Amino acid sequence: RRQRQMCIRDRIRSFLTPGGTDMPAEKVTTVLGEISPEALGFCQMHEHIMLRKGVPASLDPALMADDIEKSTQELSLLRAAGGCTVVDAQPIGCGRMAAELAEASRRSGITVIASTGFHVRRFYPSEHWLFDMTETDLEKLFCREITDGMYENCDLVFSGEATKHRAGIVKAALEERGLGKTERKLFAAAAFAARCCNVPLMIHTDRDSNPLELMDYLLSCDLPPEQMIFCHLDRTMPNGNVAKTLCAEGAYLEYDTIGRFKYHSDKEEIRRIEEILDAGWVKRLLLSLDTTNRRMLSYGGDIGLNYLLQTFLPAMHNSGISEAVLERIMRKNPKEVFGS
Repeated sequence: RRQRQMCIRDRIRSFLTPGGTDMPAEKVTTVLGEISPEALGFCQMHEHIMLRKGVPASLDPALMADDIEKSTQELSLLRAAGGCTVVDAQPIGCGRMAAELAEASRRSGITVIASTGFHVRRFYPSEHWLFDMTETDLEKLFCREITDGMYENCDLVFSGEATKHRAGIVKAALEERGLGKTERKLFAAAAFAARCCNVPLMIHTDRDSNPLELMDYLLSCDLPPEQMIFCHLDRTMPNGNVAKTLCAEGAYLEYDTIGRFKYHSDKEEIRRIEEILDAGWVKRLLLSLDTTNRRMLSYGGDIGLNYLLQTFLPAMHNSGISEAVLERIMRKNPKEVFGS
């Protein structure tokens, strides 16, 4: 492990020599430029605002949201309810719409943080170019999307068409298949980019995946636990033991099974949140909705991006969770995860 860490540090130093870009500390990269962590305000940490037609939509039609007017309207509803920032969690190569995210942000007044990295294998065509890249090339790709600009039209082939709009977080996906050779390469590159560019690594988790094994691997890649955000454990590992272990190691949780009644009720979601709070991990919890077009009002969905503010947080407060705790979860924790 020590030898690997020394190798990682050497590659980081090499990347940050002239020709590379050292990301300044205490800045958050949005699709419209850099802001301070304090400017994030009320932040939903895992949404999907713009999604073009592609493999994800072929698997589930809900995974397409390609109407700029409707997506802007949805963000405007959130803004009117008091929201400030969303993290769009769709990475390169599987339907991300970088330029449209920037336009929707500009029109609505909502700050949008976009993602580089990789998603679950099923969201890509077979033999996708992303999985054939070397670890070094993946590192360069993820870093360049943060330091220079995101690439467009890359769902089938790597187009090389770059935008001026930059990613501000790395997304990765942990599946039931675990950490095979390709997964280790992808996660190593994602960890490198997060460390090199001083941004969080957001990790999708599938049911029956092994987040603790992944944390050990990311630590071996020299990524501090404070830069790791493990998503969806409120539905993928509902007993809470793994989640609390991750918190104890210093990682963040992102819970988003809210208004998703095919999994469980909001009352049950509040119980799972209270379990984390009762264990003392209020500073490690983030919330969002993980929206699809079936859940956004502007696409004819059933709850809307404003559901957290207008419905769920009041329900949390009515259950006995204080305003100070809600402020900590929705405003202070996002500021700290991006400001670390």
